Amino acid sequence: AHIDATGLLKVGPRSAGSEPGPVAYGNGGTQPTVSDAHIALGRIGERSMLGGQFPLDRAAAIAAIEKELAGPLGTNWQRAAHGVLRVTAANIVRAVRAISTERGDDPRKMLLVAFGGAGALHALDVARALSIPQVLVPYYCGVFSAHGIASVDIAYDAQRTWLKQIGTIPADEFAGITGELSGQLIGRIVADGFAEDELASRWQVDLRYVGQSHTITVPLGRADLAGLEDARLRFIAEHRKRYGHASDTAPVELVNLRLKISRQRAEFASLKEAASNSEPRPVATRKIWLDEHNETECPVYSREDLPSGWKATGPLVIEQFDSVTVVGPADEIEVLAGSRAIMVTLAAPVHNTINGNERHELGTS
Repeated sequence: AHIDATGLLKVGPRSAGSEPGPVAYGNGGTQPTVSDAHIALGRIGERSMLGGQFPLDRAAAIAAIEKELAGPLGTNWQRAAHGVLRVTAANIVRAVRAISTERGDDPRKMLLVAFGGAGALHALDVARALSIPQVLVPYYCGVFSAHGIASVDIAYDAQRTWLKQIGTIPADEFAGITGELSGQLIGRIVADGFAEDELASRWQVDLRYVGQSHTITVPLGRADLAGLEDARLRFIAEHRKRYGHASDTAPVELVNLRLKISRQRAEFASLKEAASNSEPRPVATRKIWLDEHNETECPVYSREDLPSGWKATGPLVIEQFDSVTVVGPADEIEVLAGSRAIMVTLAAPVHNTINGNERHELGTS
């Protein structure tokens, strides 16, 4: 986080990286980071990281924010730290809008999934700004990508560029090219030791109106001309949804054929359930600046202690080895059965978000 030449608070694109890292790490960092703002405000505790094995220096984080941000802005460190988190959330909000509202999807009808070590620290503020009603925090949120690559189905992908106008493609020619593509991919998979009867195929096609430069990818339910006609209708519907207009009669062009063949991976062992015969107790309490004016005493729970079906109302903090979740006042949480993911239902999803030059006001309750 830094003050730019015009005197505005900015976050990124520069990063402290892991070396020297945030000031609170004590590895020689001098520039306050987003992590330092979380630590200064108490959202991340001095013993929150790696089960307490990596102590943090909160006083150093506060001092850096005072010197580098609050002083030049003529304000206090609490307001400066909250400013860092608001700008960070605003940056994420723009990215989410780019893949939702700008594509014709309404985020108010969606669920926001938090992942990454800091995902749960920002997701609730982002959801509020976009009026997304619920946030899902997976059990392995801090190592979400690693868990995903270890648990996802084994899959092989192939793509073939084949420029043809739909409605002019001979059936035997289409069957020939799809058969060739499928045969080549299955051959690779069988050579790797997988049985052909274990495999499942999924076709997709990239389509566009003749004369367009961009395409839209839609499912191809059947690898024949009837399936291709269904894909053309899906393309028209998606074009209308995404761009607000479409032609039912304009010629549609096939650009790419895509094939994914997958084999289901064996399921992971079930998560060890926390004891459900007793109410989980907080492992600590911590004062957190949920706004820039007042500290709030919040209970801190260990994620491992929370049984399926457990419900609670914020403010509270949930810590685990790889992440921290800060639940705001009146937000409601429930630990879902089976996955033990945390579902957070926001108390007040609508916030006053001011567009323009990173000047965003994102509330916290």
